Amino acid sequence: MKPAWKIVALATCVAMLCAASYLLWKRAGDRRAAAAFAACLVKAEQGDAKSQYELGRMYFYGLGVQKDRNAWAEWCRKAAEQGYARAETQLGNSYYYCWGVDRDFDQALLWYHKAAVQGEPEAEKNIGYAYSHGNGVAKDYVQAVHWYRLSADKGYASAEYNLGNMYSGGFGVPRDLKEASPWYRKAAEHGDANAQIMLGLRERPFTNTGKFIVGVELVGSLLLFFNGMGSVRIGQPRHWNTQFVAGLLGLIYVVVNVYSRSSLAVFRSPVPLDLLVMAKGLTAGLSVAVLLDIVLPKQQWRSVVKFCFGLVGVVLLLNSLFWGVFAILGRIPAGSAVNVVRHVCSLDAFLFGWAIALGFFLRWKKGQPNDNGPTELEASGEMKAES
Repeated sequence: MKPAWKIVALATCVAMLCAASYLLWKRAGDRRAAAAFAACLVKAEQGDAKSQYELGRMYFYGLGVQKDRNAWAEWCRKAAEQGYARAETQLGNSYYYCWGVDRDFDQALLWYHKAAVQGEPEAEKNIGYAYSHGNGVAKDYVQAVHWYRLSADKGYASAEYNLGNMYSGGFGVPRDLKEASPWYRKAAEHGDANAQIMLGLRERPFTNTGKFIVGVELVGSLLLFFNGMGSVRIGQPRHWNTQFVAGLLGLIYVVVNVYSRSSLAVFRSPVPLDLLVMAKGLTAGLSVAVLLDIVLPKQQWRSVVKFCFGLVGVVLLLNSLFWGVFAILGRIPAGSAVNVVRHVCSLDAFLFGWAIALGFFLRWKKGQPNDNGPTELEASGEMKAES
């Protein structure tokens, strides 16, 4: 059996073992959830408001029972009618977002206000959101700021972020970026993902399209990696070794990309994420350059690489100058400045990695024999020697 197929077989066994472990873990979790649902149902039927709300959540998320939004709304209403503040807020959300009931902004605000009387910060934030968007009430930014502030003073992260937006955009208050910044930082410290993205402490998570693209990149990298690895071990030509390098770089890029966009990559300062994104761009640039070496016809290699090498240098310079001028003129929005600079650095790193690899291949190929056969002069010399 070839080494590449041995590795594929080993990887398949590991994947099957992981899948079996996950199924066993999930089955055990389902049994625990079913037992918790049965215990909660007994207390809820006895009239305990908190248990009624928790039972509704189980129906909402399908914990120990099949998902049922109508049952969620029914049990949530029973808890809310007993004055349970959390249930009042979530019943308001049900009317606002149409969870098991018909959409009704008036009913949503009614339950939000009942919860807000008890100091529920999410309800206060939701009332502010309704005023800022004119849902169920006339649009009123001053009232929106009032309710956002009530919630933000209690440390509710989403309200802190929205209050920062109000100051940043000048809605209901004078525009004041200095006042907006601390609210963004508080929201980020309390775990608000939008604030963390705004301050450059984390990247945006993958969209469905992004997940599909990463999946394609992973499969392609694995194919190149295993094919190249098998060829390296049995001494195939350098062209196949290049596939191994391209696959390895592709795998590194996928791992770094997935990590940087996960909830694990949340930092206290933008600098570590800047370095991570630049490393991702550098790896991508190297990988693309190696792939270029694979697909280019050898007869055109030198001319194409020289052109690409010059193009990379020009684009790298123009890109830095373009965004540098925009930053000096203040045309980059304050909230997105960190992320704009980060994407510029990522593009520069990508082009820099591309240029390094192309330069290396260009220099390395100068010492390689011409694959097009002997020149006319060499052929005539060989004929004379034979005669």
